Amino acid sequence: VDFWRGTGASMTPTLLVVYNGAMGEGWFHQSDKLWEDPKLTRFVDPMSLQRIRLTTHLWPDDMYAWEMAGDLRALDDAGVPLQVGAHGQMFGLGFHWEMQLYQQGGFPASRVLELATIGGAIKLGLDDQIGSIEPGKLADLVILDADPRETVENVQRIRYVMKNGWLVSGADASPVWPEEGEAPVPYTERGRGND
Repeated sequence: VDFWRGTGASMTPTLLVVYNGAMGEGWFHQSDKLWEDPKLTRFVDPMSLQRIRLTTHLWPDDMYAWEMAGDLRALDDAGVPLQVGAHGQMFGLGFHWEMQLYQQGGFPASRVLELATIGGAIKLGLDDQIGSIEPGKLADLVILDADPRETVENVQRIRYVMKNGWLVSGADASPVWPEEGEAPVPYTERGRGND
């Protein structure tokens, strides 16, 4: 660990995907009824959600993503730079799950949020532009209904998204400001007479 810390090399683990055991992603597939989630049923292809419903069952003692996250906590405490990654399994949602696994492995929610925001920006060399809310930085952000410092599960409680100066609803992506408008037709419905 001392050698690693001295190199300045960082680590972006993906606890959702492991190739020698139970994947963290499977835990969320079996624990949450994703096929009934209002946002997912609006924005995700129905067949993809049905495949998730047919997941392999994992017992809690089969899951070692939490143990791996505990090992990551030890690396973080020792000064090894970490970031949050998600492997691209379910874009957006997978990143949220990854943060939950970090917290379940012993990271305080506030530290998980740092690793997921400014930690990644530092790794990319873009911390002067993104990764925190400060004057002069790009200001794409989410506005939540709950405090993510209490539990990172609250990052999924998205009320609004600010992107390129537009404020949109977190529920259906309908424009709220600077002009109100209709929600866009989900890509799963385009070309079916709905667009």
